[in-house]
Amino acid sequence: RGRVLWPTISTNGKRIAFERDFGIWTLDTATGKSRQVPIKLYGAAEGPAVTHEHFSKRFSQLAVSPDGKKAAFIVHGEVFATTTDKGGAVVRVTRTPAMEYELSWAPDSKRIVYVSERDGGEHLFLYDFSSGKETRLTDGTGEDTQPQFSPDGKQLAFLRDTKSLLVLDLATHKTRELVKADIDFHPPLDSERPFAWSPDSRWI
Repeated sequence: RGRVLWPTISTNGKRIAFERDFGIWTLDTATGKSRQVPIKLYGAAEGPAVTHEHFSKRFSQLAVSPDGKKAAFIVHGEVFATTTDKGGAVVRVTRTPAMEYELSWAPDSKRIVYVSERDGGEHLFLYDFSSGKETRLTDGTGEDTQPQFSPDGKQLAFLRDTKSLLVLDLATHKTRELVKADIDFHPPLDSERPFAWSPDSRWI
């Protein structure tokens, strides 16, 4: 059974080697019996090899925390953070095949929000450095971008499809729409800050 390829007979004519179903087989010419040759690979990885890379450039975004003690940055589509002290440890925040971008620090410098293209859309995720936990903030079919914390850290404003300005209450997780209009363009033509909070967190 199976297609036989590349038959080769031994010098003494007692055995024929051939390929069948991507394996190596031998046939005993005296008995007519064939068997697959067991082959074990040594020194070859059973799965994709782990690659360690050192990045010292190609940062697509850098954001310093409000207290000036930490910095977050995007490298190769992933979020990393470190202390601003010389020789500070680097923490990898995200590990996804999706792109992350548009970093926004909370006023307490303990949380950071970013956009992620998981599930084929753009949604907001929050990472809490105190707990080391990531929380998804938005979902649905809309494209959520440009997150900005209110100065008191209790709310998060963002754009949906660049045509709606929404505010998320971080305590109740309830979202309300403030404005529906052409507020910004789609990336990469979008503005760096298409809106801004008032210092008392009451106005945008």
